[in-house]
Amino acid sequence: MPRPRMIPNVPNASEIEHPHRQKEFNNAEHDCDAALRVDRKHLKALARRATARAALGKHRAATADLARARALQPANRALATQQAAALDALLSAARNAPFKPLRSRGKQ
Repeated sequence: MPRPRMIPNVPNASEIEHPHRQKEFNNAEHDCDAALRVDRKHLKALARRATARAALGKHRAATADLARARALQPANRALATQQAAALDALLSAARNAPFKPLRSRGKQ
């Protein structure tokens, strides 16, 4: 039986969860990034990075992570609920975003 390849400095799933409890969302996002560099289809890392990104106000990135996770497990109701919440947060942020009206370039 071949020996498993050792990969240094890659957190396991329990280490990824720990920063969430402490609300250290930047660290959680970084840890999930590391796990996803090793396995792009790591479902827990995608879901937890989406949680961290949503908490950091990165709603578009959170929505993208959840879309990838749902593609891996379309029947997962928890992911569907989390994705709906992320989409609501994204739409709410877009509606509440400050903006400046565009000025016409022509003479008025």
